[in-house]
Amino acid sequence: MTRFGLFLSSYAPLFLIFAVRFRDQRLEIACAALALMGVVLALWILGSHEAGTAAAPIVAVHVEDVGDQATTYLVTYLLPFVAIAQPGLREVVGYALFFLVGALIFVRSDMVQVNPTLYVLGWRIVKVTSKENRMIYAISHRRELPGKVTGVELTPGILLVTGEDSK
Repeated sequence: MTRFGLFLSSYAPLFLIFAVRFRDQRLEIACAALALMGVVLALWILGSHEAGTAAAPIVAVHVEDVGDQATTYLVTYLLPFVAIAQPGLREVVGYALFFLVGALIFVRSDMVQVNPTLYVLGWRIVKVTSKENRMIYAISHRRELPGKVTGVELTPGILLVTGEDSK
């Protein structure tokens, strides 16, 4: 559920753009609802650190800011969708199929590193390699996470940085 929530939240800005651009009231409402659901899921995931499994502190030996991938994400995935002001049934079905395939890929891969909604909410996602050579994605308020990193593992490979290390 966490990975799907992160997927939906990553597309919340696009759904908001759709809600503004589309002229069919049903599409406007559906897209606004999906945008709202994406933001709510992001906030729920970020606030769910108490429900997660506390991870042992790790020592980050390499930190890579993956925010530069946001540009590729925006151009590749978002830009083509905003080109059509009023989609017909075929375009809506095509969008739905795209999001279904995207959700499957997102949940089964490491695409978590790009999430515009988390960035808007003031969070960053960095790729951290630990002293034990384990690679995780850390969601934090900080740009860099040198040294000891503590947090809650929301799902395998995704750490929500908590405590003093997140400030």
